[in-house]
Amino acid sequence: MPNKLYDYEGGEFDWFLVDGKKRVALCSSAGFGEVPVSVLDGLTDENLPINEIPKLVEQMPTIGGHKTEGSGPGECIEWRQMADRGFFIFDWKHWMGPYECVLVPEVHRTIGPEATQLADSLRAVHVTQLNLEQTRSFQVADLGIDFVPVNSRYAK
Repeated sequence: MPNKLYDYEGGEFDWFLVDGKKRVALCSSAGFGEVPVSVLDGLTDENLPINEIPKLVEQMPTIGGHKTEGSGPGECIEWRQMADRGFFIFDWKHWMGPYECVLVPEVHRTIGPEATQLADSLRAVHVTQLNLEQTRSFQVADLGIDFVPVNSRYAK
């Protein structure tokens, strides 16, 4: 049962972040990005955050469009679908970062007290000092969060 980030080396590892105003972002590691240690606590193949994306796309209605930023999302349809459902999308810039905003939702999804179960299922990391609406890039280390990089050369 994998419980270390290097168990997923070489593969995409997505995780969710909630800012101080309860807005939500999907952060994509691109196989090398920093991931908060708290996301790994109790992690199994069954409860990987990436497993939630198809469920969210199916269950959540589209609430607006999105704006492309920076290098954009490439061919990733799921990212566009998530942005249309109110999620900010950040992608790790190869090789050393930072996470860069590639999609900004026109209408922001927020996670309030009634959505505690959703936040738990996403294994979301709460960063109260962050404002996603004003953030175009970040390093997890700069957020004051313990993290490990995906690439096992650095994680072991």
